[in-house]
Amino acid sequence: MTEQLSTRERIVREAARLFASQGVKATTVAQIEEAVGLRAGSGGLHRHFPSKDALVGEVLDTQLRRGRKTHDEAVAMPRPEAKQIREFLEVVATFGLNEANAAREAALIMLREEANYPELIGPHRKRNDEIAYGATPMRLRAIFAEYGMTLPGDFDVDAFGYLIIAPLIHYRLHEWVSGEKVRGLSDTRIAAMWARLFEPAFLELLALLPDDSGKNDPPVPTGRPPSNQSAQAKRKVPNKTDTPNKTDTPNKTDASNKRSTRQPKKQSSAPRNRS
Repeated sequence: MTEQLSTRERIVREAARLFASQGVKATTVAQIEEAVGLRAGSGGLHRHFPSKDALVGEVLDTQLRRGRKTHDEAVAMPRPEAKQIREFLEVVATFGLNEANAAREAALIMLREEANYPELIGPHRKRNDEIAYGATPMRLRAIFAEYGMTLPGDFDVDAFGYLIIAPLIHYRLHEWVSGEKVRGLSDTRIAAMWARLFEPAFLELLALLPDDSGKNDPPVPTGRPPSNQSAQAKRKVPNKTDTPNKTDTPNKTDASNKRSTRQPKKQSSAPRNRS
């Protein structure tokens, strides 16, 4: 089904594409109107946006709104058990790479145009940085706060938040700018190695949390019985319908065999007195 967009939405979409591909300054209002299907020079764009700068701002705001939604979805992901960390991180990396594609035009505009429009683009770039690099620190602080704890003093969680996301963003930027993937690396390979590299750091942090389950796994609901369950509860309790083993029930043949194996009484050798 074809997506039905309003004229304003189509203006924002086509403007983002043109700004990212040929630059803000090189893109004219008439080009945007023509791309949308409006008559060039008719003033159709200005019925929705008073200036080209206002349109640039809306292009970036649209990306920020989507970025906040992505941020909220990432923060809401359930915390995995320790044994599931690597698989979980691969899912997170794949999710992040896929969502980055939706921000392609806005990212290229901020990268290429901030020097030309610092007052317009600078604030948007800073808010975008906070969304991209602030999600991991926010989530880790919240997890530790659940137990009345704080992160270790020697663990720079804000630097960690940057370092964990920056490789994924750089990988995508290289692809967008050059038109090809770094050394032909696929998203799957990047996500798998990324998860392997950062798994130890997450395991180290999770090991600091209280162990509610009696195991070394992080305290997340698993649906399993507590580990200190008594041995009696684990044993099977026989029910009334259970029938005894046939070999445990004595029968008449067994009884007769037992009698036949009895030794006869030894007779006395003394002669009887017949008188």
